Parts: sequence; C-alpha cells; structure tokens
Amino acid sequence: MQIIQEAWVSGISTRKIERLAKSMGIEQISASQVSAVNKELDAMVDEFRNRPLQEEYPILWIDALYEKIRENGHVEHMAVLVVKGITLDGTAQILAIEPMHNESEETYRILFQNLKGRGVKRVWLCISDAHKGLQAAIRKEFIGTDARSIACAISLRMWGIVIRTSLPSSSSISGCSLMKDKLAAMQNH
Repeated sequence: MQIIQEAWVSGISTRKIERLAKSMGIEQISASQVSAVNKELDAMVDEFRNRPLQEEYPILWIDALYEKIRENGHVEHMAVLVVKGITLDGTAQILAIEPMHNESEETYRILFQNLKGRGVKRVWLCISDAHKGLQAAIRKEFIGTDARSIACAISLRMWGIVIRTSLPSSSSISGCSLMKDKLAAMQNH
C-alpha cells in the first residue's frame, strides 16, 4: 500500500498505478481500490492541515520549495509553503505544508491567515529568506512580530535553539539580541 500512496503523491493516475501494481505481481488491485486507498491518505492529509494549533509560538521558520503537485487531474509545478514552529516548551513542529501556484505576498498572507484560523495568535520571530512578498505578509499578518532573514536562523542554530532551549549567558551575535532576550524570558516562566 505504501507504493500505491507514494505513486499517488507523485502524481501518477489511478489507472497507471493499477498497471504498475500488476507489473510488480500485485494482481488483485483495481483502480477503484487504488482510489479508496488514496481517499484514506487524503483524509489524513486533511486532518493534518486543519488540526488546531497553539496560540503562541516563539519562532516560525517559513520557506518554500517547488514540487510537482497533482491538481484538477493533472500535475503542475507548484510552490509548497512550509512552516515549522517552535513551541513554548522548545518542541519543533511542522505547522503547515501548503501547495500554492507561486510565492507571493498574497499566497503567504493566505498561509498565515490559515494558521491564525487554526489558533495562532502570537509569534515572536519569523525566520525566512528575504522574499519581499513573504516579508510583507509577515508584517501585515503578524503585526509586531520580528522578521529576520536566514542569517539570524544560522545564529539561532549556533545558540542551540533548535536542539535545546538553553542559551549561553552572553552572546556576541549581532541582529538577534531581542530574540535572545525573549527566549531567556521564556525559560524563566
């Protein structure tokens, strides 16, 4: 079944998956069975994409990658917007994986509005590349949130934020001192 699901995610049609399965010696699977298996997968994805989120995240990492995505019966090259959040207890979570036709201020605003609709109210720091549309969407949707480019993300990794929530007592890393103070305050809660 995993092969069927991977083929579906890769954009292969149910008829082609049926032929693929038969070529692998799986004779007892029809296109309707393939479709039923993939409806289960679709339900799992829908549950993930709509689950409630916490109200506050100290850090969101936001980026996009381009993948071939099945839409309306054919495969298109689309931007997949990904948001990884760090919870108040320091746990990393994937919050969103959303296919969009492109990267723009509008598509990022839709992504952030979706996060807010699922419960996110406060974000301390958004880390991303310097995409102008993304930066504008952060400023408009998460008013007052500090937005930093990838250089700050590298600095945070040097502090060990990704691995643990403890911080060194002092840091000479420029540009991220506000975040260091917020994270230190978070540890004292």
